[in-house]
Amino acid sequence: MATQNNKNGRFLGHFQTFSFGLVGKALEVKNEASNVKFGIALANAIDEEHAAELARRLEKVLPEGHKQKDVELMYAEVSIREEGVKIDYVVCADEHSREVFMEAFPDYDEFDGTSYIFRKGLGRKTKLVPGLTDFLAQYPHE
Repeated sequence: MATQNNKNGRFLGHFQTFSFGLVGKALEVKNEASNVKFGIALANAIDEEHAAELARRLEKVLPEGHKQKDVELMYAEVSIREEGVKIDYVVCADEHSREVFMEAFPDYDEFDGTSYIFRKGLGRKTKLVPGLTDFLAQYPHE
C-alpha cells in the first residue's frame, strides 16, 4: 500500500510539473456565447494498455487540477495515434463535467468506468472543442 501511495504521489508531482500542469499540454477555452470556461488536458499514449492506465491515474489527480484552474468544466484527453490507429480516452474531472460531456457527446463507443472511449478518435480541434462550444452555446448564463 505504501508503494502505491508513493507511486501516486510521484505521479501527482510529475503531473503538476507540466502546464497546470498536465502531462503533455493543457488548453483553456472560454465560450463567449455561454460564458463558460472549460479546460482540456492533453496526453498521448503508445497503446491502449498505457492509455487506460494513464486515464486511471488522471482520474485521481484531475479534480485537484480542476480546483487550481479558473474553469467550470475540466477534462483530460488521452490519445493514441500510431500507425493509423486513432483512439481517444476522455476523463471528466467531476460530475458536472461528466453530465455536460455525456449530453454533448452521447455517441461514445464505450465507457470503461473511468473514460469515455472513442475508437475512431475525437479530435480536439475538429470535434471536442467545437462540440463542447456548440453544446454550451445552447445554454447561455452569466
